[in-house]
Amino acid sequence: MANAAQQGASRFLEIVLLIAVAWPCSICCPFLDSTEAGRFSWRLAPSVDATSNPILEAKIHMVGIMLLMGLLVVVTFSDLKPLVLKLFG
Repeated sequence: MANAAQQGASRFLEIVLLIAVAWPCSICCPFLDSTEAGRFSWRLAPSVDATSNPILEAKIHMVGIMLLMGLLVVVTFSDLKPLVLKLFG
């Protein structure tokens, strides 16, 4: 934000507006967390009857959560890389 503030008032206000719009949207959609979104998508696909096979549903949810964990690790390391290079490089 400090960098955006140095670029000018219009860029700073653009980022503030983006945050002001994204934050309420995330609050208004609490049902879209990782596990409930998976269950919701199962209900949208009537050709897949996951309720009759809970083992299949559990395996697919486990794969989805593992992908989210992997994404979390990738984003964390990509955020920390510049800091580590600045401190030790």
